[in-house]
Amino acid sequence: MTTNTILLASRPQGVPTAAQFRFETREVPVPAEGQVLLKTLYVSVDPYMRGRMSAAKSYIAPFEVGQPIAGGVVAEVVASHSEALPVGSVVVGNLPWQEFSVADATGLSRVPADKAPASYFLGLLGMPGLTAYFGLPDICQPQAGETVVVSGAAGAVGSIVGQLAKIRGCRVVGTAGSDEKVAYLKELGFDEAINYKTTPNLAQALAAAAPAGVDCYFDNVGGAITDAVYDLLNKHARIALCGQISTYNATETPMGPRPEGNPQNQHQAARLHRERLPQPLARRRAAADRMVRGRPAEGRGNHYRRLRPDSGCFPGPVRGRQHGQGGGESGLVELKIKNDNLKM
Repeated sequence: MTTNTILLASRPQGVPTAAQFRFETREVPVPAEGQVLLKTLYVSVDPYMRGRMSAAKSYIAPFEVGQPIAGGVVAEVVASHSEALPVGSVVVGNLPWQEFSVADATGLSRVPADKAPASYFLGLLGMPGLTAYFGLPDICQPQAGETVVVSGAAGAVGSIVGQLAKIRGCRVVGTAGSDEKVAYLKELGFDEAINYKTTPNLAQALAAAAPAGVDCYFDNVGGAITDAVYDLLNKHARIALCGQISTYNATETPMGPRPEGNPQNQHQAARLHRERLPQPLARRRAAADRMVRGRPAEGRGNHYRRLRPDSGCFPGPVRGRQHGQGGGESGLVELKIKNDNLKM
């Protein structure tokens, strides 16, 4: 049988374009013992993927030019040589961007798709939810009454961070890049939300939103937004450095703090407590799963889902996700795959 796949055609310099991607039809191998044949249902487009398009050394290996792009995928088992994953099982794993694929069963996690929409296991009940769960309590350690600022707050991670901070009794301020996202954050319970693209003076707006200063900063963006937050840090403030999407497309290493920050208060940046999240976290995964999975059932966890149909639109969300501060989408970008007309 054959399948459509999307390859990395070349490494981008600056903002990715359609020229960096190539569609190709490939043969799908026959599953061996312990393997399964998977039909892709949902693909997640995440900001970290921009880093993997570069050859630079990082915490995860780069994509190979001429090979399929891979990422978080929810798939259905359509043929199985594994007792652990019978036909019909819904799984999540790091899989190639193609409509059908073969994978080792041991590298996949079966998900209870009867308990929640399958795509949730790429967002609230998946990697973004776990990132929020571990990053906020472990690094920021927010206490009731403290002020938490979240940049990229309408993203898949940031939106969950804000809700977890509210559950802990914090004042929560979020930044986002459109009025639609600001309205969404208010729906989630954020105390204040700021559209950084239309706010004339971001530093003033943040100061007004956090009159008692900032105790915890969950940073997904970096750049001028982070400079403005640093000026408001209280003593013993904590920062979770989760992402720096404002710089992902930079062709030169940006210098900071930038002139947008208050030069009289640049010493505030020295008040950081820098710490790496402890590894491994596998032994705490079950507790994290119970936490994030329990919230929707309690009516206390919301998950923004923007569904995009068909695999033909993959490069579009990738470009939007990586362009500008905060990306081009709210929450999780999920691509629902239409794979009814494959050659078998």
